[in-house]
Amino acid sequence: MKQSQFVRQREALWRQLEQELTAGSFTQPELFPAAYRQLCSDLSLARSRQYSPVLVDRLNQLVALGQQHLYQNNQPVWLALRQLIGVRALQACYQFRKWIWLNLILFYGLGLAAAMFVCSSADNINYFMSAADVEKFSEMYDPASRGAGSGRTAQSDVMMFGFYIYNNIGIAFQTFAGGLFFCIGALFYIVYNGLYLGAVAGHMINMGFNETFFSFVIGHGSVELTAIVLSGAAGCRLGFSLLVPGIYDRLTALKLVAHQVMPIVAVAFVMLVLAAGIEAFWSPRQLAADVKYIVGAIGWAAVFYWLYRGTVLGR
Repeated sequence: MKQSQFVRQREALWRQLEQELTAGSFTQPELFPAAYRQLCSDLSLARSRQYSPVLVDRLNQLVALGQQHLYQNNQPVWLALRQLIGVRALQACYQFRKWIWLNLILFYGLGLAAAMFVCSSADNINYFMSAADVEKFSEMYDPASRGAGSGRTAQSDVMMFGFYIYNNIGIAFQTFAGGLFFCIGALFYIVYNGLYLGAVAGHMINMGFNETFFSFVIGHGSVELTAIVLSGAAGCRLGFSLLVPGIYDRLTALKLVAHQVMPIVAVAFVMLVLAAGIEAFWSPRQLAADVKYIVGAIGWAAVFYWLYRGTVLGR
């Protein structure tokens, strides 16, 4: 059977399932199991007959949506979170690995360039931030003041935890949602944050506040910075679907890609909450710098291992 004939025979069922699964409501819920079995059979046939990758991907996404509907009420929260972090998000990261590499290179590459530029001359920090911001960062990480977060109480730690969640998620949301402007917004925030954070690091090195600064940021930096990169990659892929919608109209392409990148966005949110907790309750602790470096290195190793598992699952 030709693909065009196959699509004509099944299109009505696929569209109905797509609409009902997206809306989360069914006109005849008792018919869903049979329709879902037919959908799985269609996916198997499309793969065995080597139909177009676009069709196979569409059916695969519908099957995934159907699976979520079947198991959403029976799956404990912790198991759903484990499935998200350990499988679905990793598969999505592998699928969009080129976009993640692009954002990673821009973010860290420009951050390193900004740090080297500021280190070459102390006055260069003025290209990146105001004099007031320069003074604020200098006071925050001055060893004479015992470093960032010194003198905080348990109550202020909780307040800072809320502030960090608000601030981190705000940055990630800007980066992700900015991708709707045909990738431009996401790339802008990735470039801006990379340059800004690199400039801050360069300024701390110039001031001789290396230990105070890096021992503070290394603990939460692994999950926070990775979440920003993932948000940028998801936003870029979302915007690219508007630029190159393929065989779909732009709205349909946007919906399909939004569903595909949602696991990345969700795991980025989890990372940002975790980063806020570390930044509020661990990073300000007045401990030996070596202890913080070791814990921070473990955090970075865990993130690298998690991403590496994505390449294994994606093969």
